[in-house]
Amino acid sequence: PAAQNPWDFPELLAEGLAPHRVSEIYVIGAPTLNYAVDITSTLDRKIKALRAHRSQLGDRFGEIERMIRTAAAERGVKHGMEYAEEFHRIVHW
Repeated sequence: PAAQNPWDFPELLAEGLAPHRVSEIYVIGAPTLNYAVDITSTLDRKIKALRAHRSQLGDRFGEIERMIRTAAAERGVKHGMEYAEEFHRIVHW
């Protein structure tokens, strides 16, 4: 990731922010999903945030909300949680 390269974002150096190395990367929608996060406590907040984007979702939000909840529940069952998100997790050494 570019965060560790001081030449990619020189304006951050000028603001006093030092380069840093990211220890983990979480990729959503990757072909291989090897990590799950329990989103039970945050799913309603996620849906509320999406609801704020009416211009993109239009009058289909009820259908979209059902799809989101169903998919999260299916992932949750797979991982022993009520609701889950899946990622491909890459751990840097």
